[in-house]
Amino acid sequence: SVAIGHRHAQEHICILSKGRVLVCSEAGVEEISAPATMIIPAGRKNCVHALEETVWTTVHSSTAKTVEEAEQTLIMSDGEALKMIGEAA
Repeated sequence: SVAIGHRHAQEHICILSKGRVLVCSEAGVEEISAPATMIIPAGRKNCVHALEETVWTTVHSSTAKTVEEAEQTLIMSDGEALKMIGEAA
């Protein structure tokens, strides 16, 4: 399986509690095996390729009351992401 994540507006934690994955991002490609805990910086977009059965958990801090409200505050809009990428170039 392959999963492509969102660019998140804030730093967050990802926990790989089972399995082995390839994580592809602007930072490169890294193979990670469970158990592993990662701190993902704000604005980074990951593509995760599961090499075996995997349990991956992403943890965010939010005071949102609904999924929609959480998405509005946690996920960067395309405009925000493009601005961030442009500033890094």
